[in-house]
Amino acid sequence: MGGQRCTDLVKKFSFLGAETARQWDPQIAAIYYDQIVHHGEHHTQAVYACATHLLDRICTILKEDRTYELRDVDGTPMTAKQTRQIIAARYKVPKEVRQGNNQRMRRVR
Repeated sequence: MGGQRCTDLVKKFSFLGAETARQWDPQIAAIYYDQIVHHGEHHTQAVYACATHLLDRICTILKEDRTYELRDVDGTPMTAKQTRQIIAARYKVPKEVRQGNNQRMRRVR
């Protein structure tokens, strides 16, 4: 398998993993929210920022030979149901912000 093809696959699957992680992991959701709301990034850029953090976390977990745990931003372990509730309450990006960050609106700015 060629080097470029491997790189493309890593990018693809890290993006897909980050897209899922931002919906289930409050720590990743907080990064996504910050990128969209405070930095004005669009969805794809924000997910790539999440992917970087997710890959760092995966490397750490593999090195330490432990399982992936869902935790709040303060480090408190949580259940999947609790994390979904926290993400819905704290990290839902307002529709106006999301629309303001789309490509058409960014061109206008």
